Amino acid sequence: MLRNSRIWGYIPSRPLINASGSFYSTAAATPSTTLNDSLQSILSEFQDVSKSTDQGYPRANLLTSKHPIESLKQLQWKTNLRVKKTTKLLKYSTEQLTPEDYSVFVNRLMDVYNKDIDILNKPEVWKSLYHIYRVFVVNTVGNNNAMVLHDMNHFVKIFISLKDLPSARKVFHLILKNSKNGEIPKDVETINMYLKLYCGALSKFWTSKSSQNFYQDLINSVSGSNSSSVRAASHIAYPTIGVPQFQSLLRKLVEDPEYSHLRNTEMDSLIIQALGHYKEVSFLKQYVKIFYGIDENGAFTETLTGIKKISPNSDVLTSIISACAYNNDLVSGMSIIESFIKNYPKLNLDKSFWRTAVYWSLRKWDKYNDSKGSKPKKVWNLMLNWYSSTCKAVPFDQKTMFYRLSFLKSRKDHNAAIRDVQQVFKHIFIKTDRNTFIVERLALYAYQRFIVKSLVYQNENARCIDFINEWKIDGENGRYLEAYFQELTALDPEDAEQKNSNDEDDDYNFPLFGTNIL
Repeated sequence: MLRNSRIWGYIPSRPLINASGSFYSTAAATPSTTLNDSLQSILSEFQDVSKSTDQGYPRANLLTSKHPIESLKQLQWKTNLRVKKTTKLLKYSTEQLTPEDYSVFVNRLMDVYNKDIDILNKPEVWKSLYHIYRVFVVNTVGNNNAMVLHDMNHFVKIFISLKDLPSARKVFHLILKNSKNGEIPKDVETINMYLKLYCGALSKFWTSKSSQNFYQDLINSVSGSNSSSVRAASHIAYPTIGVPQFQSLLRKLVEDPEYSHLRNTEMDSLIIQALGHYKEVSFLKQYVKIFYGIDENGAFTETLTGIKKISPNSDVLTSIISACAYNNDLVSGMSIIESFIKNYPKLNLDKSFWRTAVYWSLRKWDKYNDSKGSKPKKVWNLMLNWYSSTCKAVPFDQKTMFYRLSFLKSRKDHNAAIRDVQQVFKHIFIKTDRNTFIVERLALYAYQRFIVKSLVYQNENARCIDFINEWKIDGENGRYLEAYFQELTALDPEDAEQKNSNDEDDDYNFPLFGTNIL
């Protein structure tokens, strides 16, 4: 496999790398099980529709099959998902299909929705499914009953995931049209969707020049190049209602008893994101203090009588850190987070929260006035301490690890990188009963290359060899690192310095795996 790599170097007959080492996983030596492998095994179970359906009438399980993808392909093959043709087919099916049957079918598709399944990753397919739903179900039922309301909100969720906000708003408009007096129904899911669509509670769509260029600037600052490996996300129009309208809605949600009892953690997290969007950080802090008793100074007060008590979760804290950082107040955001951790010992923070916190700590890092990177370091150490206090191993997250590696490379801190290998990767590759994913191996390889290169360029060859011996995960990995070590040590000092300035991006490029992780 190394033969296909562009990393060459003389490997001595007597290898420098030991044949065995302490950092070894039996699972790592087996073929990696990737997400794509799992997906293909699932898809292979679905029959080829062109072979399994006759050319006449729909089969008896047109919609009620337990394989919704197969049913969708069959429906698409027979009608091309044209609204009139599909509706007619459903209406006169030998199954005597009902609106409830179509609802079950759509919900099964939504349950298996995955962007890796090609047929479900096309907005036009979901648009067709929605228009069929509108004609075959909504026009039949005629109002927003519980089933219709749930399904319509699920369509909104799918369109948001596909970054098709216009379609999401069209669906929501029909919800309002069919509701009493055109008001938002007193339904948690619907209120939450309104906050997302119209009140700025979707932080992933907050756009600015700095956010669009963040990833590119980060890589450029690390590599000293104009690499275009990372493309900034295209701008998506995200207009929201005015401040007065939002304030009116917020007053209703927290003061009106008919609405205030509907509050839950998801709604609170969306309200906090909306406050960040409207740049109401001061009120955000008051909101957190009133409803959770948390003060940015570390003080804790019991919530007032009559206020619905809700236990915070990762979503709430993710919204807090995002809203504060977006408004250039990361310090307050981190203080609030630390206060939550202190006063809610049972708080469970998932890796998505820590990924967001690490991301914002880097995005708001002023490396000219804070060359040591105190904010990124503080967030990283807070994460390590939290996992340690809860007796949990730090879980692997690809984005988090590459954010972290970019920071370490910018500071040339290979010692911290070695500690990361010990604290994070060790738990993945040693004493594991499962196969490792390729993304985990790619991240480890990136760390290893950075560490090996740094040690060689500082003339710490003996320490470098010790590192490879201790932290190789299998024979293939050991040979790869040995070849890279030999390549670096074979260079003249001047050539090595020139190579170091030119190949920073190579730490993210792995011909061994046939991929570039950027």
